[in-house]
Formats: sequence, C-alpha cells, structure tokens
Amino acid sequence: MKKILEAIKAKAKRVAVAVGTVATLAVTTGAAALASDGHAGQAQAALTTGFQSIVGDIIQIVLLVIPIGLGLVGLVIAVRRGIDFFRNLTNKG
Repeated sequence: MKKILEAIKAKAKRVAVAVGTVATLAVTTGAAALASDGHAGQAQAALTTGFQSIVGDIIQIVLLVIPIGLGLVGLVIAVRRGIDFFRNLTNKG
C-alpha cells in the first residue's frame, strides 16, 4: 500500500513541476512578446487569462485525485483496524 501511495505522490509532483514549468515559460514568453509591442494592457489580460486557465486545470486535477486518495486512505485505515482487531482477539483467546 505504501508503494502505491508513494507512486501517486511521485506522479503528482512530476505533474506539478511540469505544469509549473510550462506555465512559467508560457507566461514569460507571452509577456515579453506583448510588452515589446507596447501593449501592456493586452499583456495583463493575457497573463490573467493564462493564470486563470492554469488554476482551473490544477483544480480539475485535484478534484480527480482526491476521491482516489481518500479511498486509498480509507482502505489503509480499514486494514490496520482489521489487523488490530484480529490481534486483540488472538491475544485474549
């Protein structure tokens, strides 16, 4: 079970790093291109739209991962309690 949780955490970190890197490159490239034309208002609008899009994507990823994570955590807790229950039964018997 630990291996599964570690794999999920590792993949989530990779996705977060990839999204962050792509977002940073997109924002800096777009901002430089728009600012060089003297369109600061358009650059601000583009940045705002870009960040809103990134936030929306991250929220979708989190909403996709939360039910899986909660299910796994619930399963781990249930297994631990089951093992403790049977240990108590065998020790008292």
